Amino acid sequence: MYIAKIGENFVLKRMPNSADQHDFSCLSYEPPTEISGLGEVIGEAIKTDETGASVLKFEFSLSKSNVSKQAPTPSDTPKDTVKAETTKLTLKGTLDYLLEEALLNRHQPNMKHNWFQFRKALKVALNDKKNKKDDLSGLVYIPEYYDQTKHNEIEARRKAELADLKVKGNKRPLKIFIGVIKSIEDARFDGGRIILKHAPTLHLFMDAKMYSRVNKRFEAELEQAHYQDDVNLLAIGTFGFADSGIAKIEEIALVPLNQTWLPFESLGEKELLDTLTMQNRSFIKCLRYNLSPKSPIANVLLTDTNPPTAFYLINDQTEDSYITEAKELIASSEFTSILVNVDRDVVDIPPPENKPLLGYNNHTDTAVNS
Repeated sequence: MYIAKIGENFVLKRMPNSADQHDFSCLSYEPPTEISGLGEVIGEAIKTDETGASVLKFEFSLSKSNVSKQAPTPSDTPKDTVKAETTKLTLKGTLDYLLEEALLNRHQPNMKHNWFQFRKALKVALNDKKNKKDDLSGLVYIPEYYDQTKHNEIEARRKAELADLKVKGNKRPLKIFIGVIKSIEDARFDGGRIILKHAPTLHLFMDAKMYSRVNKRFEAELEQAHYQDDVNLLAIGTFGFADSGIAKIEEIALVPLNQTWLPFESLGEKELLDTLTMQNRSFIKCLRYNLSPKSPIANVLLTDTNPPTAFYLINDQTEDSYITEAKELIASSEFTSILVNVDRDVVDIPPPENKPLLGYNNHTDTAVNS
């Protein structure tokens, strides 16, 4: 490990190419890319430049022409966003990368879990990332923790941060927003609007077509957040301001988070994450990035066993091709692997063998991976 200065922060970073040399339970350990979707995009959509910064290529646009164009016909094929490939990151792929860089897909006993810590970790992870020549820290808006007693100060900082979106010209600049949703509701006359928990006065509007598509594409995610009190719904999207001053969403993806702020794809996966958390286990939630839901990944990697234990979850609706590919991944894996049908079986969790190492915690200290 070494200490580097990024912006105004001094950060603890991992030596290059040493991720697999750390102890399995260390927060600097990084599993092989093939058990998640990272292997599909690293080296193509995510590259490292001569300064050591990560340069990201986006599948989505950060500007919008003011010239009206015929909107493309939406596909019924499930995609990461309402609107994948390996050479450019989707919105969901971008979120997964930032979560992984911020160590927000990991759990160790006694970690703190709240929006303040979540945002802090994301902000630090943005510091050495770029899109083309632009620093990602200037392209991503993450609402600061809202304190009503400091409302005017927070509003002033938000307006200053978003002022560059109101530049007029042939193209309107867009930014990425990441935030927890407070509500999604009908707009007064047409379409819908999203209100983020920590930005109560910033209403993000969707036209009628997008609003309908969001409700269709993210039906499962919306139901999980609606019916379960311990679920937060995280949104990542692009937005800008119309000439009228209204904030309009151009593209969006939704990801449910469990009570410890870990992303999950299904109720079976959430149950496993919740169980491991209650047992004070150390583990990594593997992320999909651009991969289709039809492509298998390890759902969770338990890092307090030796070797680590990878869980592959299926259910009664899982296609045979998915199961076959999952078994092929398991056969070539260096880890102990468990394939379980969550509709029929209780996940058999092996006991811990390693005690969590004392070390930095990206939820509370300033630290990032390299």
